[in-house]
Parts: sequence; C-alpha cells; structure tokens
Amino acid sequence: MKSDFIQYVAALVALVLAGACEELLPKPFGVGFPVLLACVQFGACRRPAAVALAFAGDTLFDLYLRTGLIGQSGLSPRDMHRQASSFANAASQARMAQKLLPLLTPEEERVLKHARNQRSVSVPKNASEIDYKWATGLEALFGWLYVNGQDERLFELMRLACE
Repeated sequence: MKSDFIQYVAALVALVLAGACEELLPKPFGVGFPVLLACVQFGACRRPAAVALAFAGDTLFDLYLRTGLIGQSGLSPRDMHRQASSFANAASQARMAQKLLPLLTPEEERVLKHARNQRSVSVPKNASEIDYKWATGLEALFGWLYVNGQDERLFELMRLACE
C-alpha cells in the first residue's frame, strides 16, 4: 500500500538524508520523487523546490492523459500518443494554467506563480519561454497537490484543464 511504502522511504530519508530538502531535486539516477514525497508527508521537508514539484506534476498529468486515452476504442498507440502530446506541451499547458487561475485558491495560485517565476535553465526549442514558465507553474501545482494528499482537487483541476 502507498502508506507502507512512504513510511519505508521516510525511514530511509531520516537515516540517510537527515531532513535535507533542496538536495532532493530529481536527478537521472538520484534520490528522486518517492523520497521527496516521503519528506513532505513526514515533515522532514516543508517546502520542496518548484522544479521538483513540476517534475512530479509532469508525470502525474501525463499519466492522467494517457489513462483517459486507454478507454477510447479504436485508437492506435500512435494516435493515443499524438492526442496526449497535444495536451502535454508547453503552449497547451500555458493556456490551461491561465484558464485555471481564476479557479485556484490563494495557496494554489501562490504555488503556480512561484514555480512560474523561477529562472529557467533551458527552454525547449519548440516552446516560448513564457509558455514554458506557465507550463512549469501548472505542473508544479499538480505536483504540490499530490504531495499534499489533495488527490480529489488534483483530479478536478486536471479535468477542468482538459475541458
């Protein structure tokens, strides 16, 4: 169960990382998201970095999109990928973030804007810097909702974003 796994990871975090937070940024072969999640839920890390939340939110949103496409009959894997990619790109996510902004609580808005305003190390070649920043904010919001156990709100906002 999710809870048992998190308790296990939290124990490892307590032993190995002694509550470090900024060091938990997901790296290709580093500690990664499960440790970040455990740190947040068990209080060892109060404010994860925006880029770590965006990393998690990107994965969550992609999973949400792809899960929804599985139920559509007659779609080839190629068609499913194309449809998911039409939602999971910076320009589309920037529009979604701006559409959701009036519906967010003050705390959710703070999370989105904080992540949006972070300095970008790089911008994908097929996205504008502004769109990329808005998309990062949206992904960070999704990650923040997840690590704070607000699954219902997460799915509500994902649904509204895709409408």
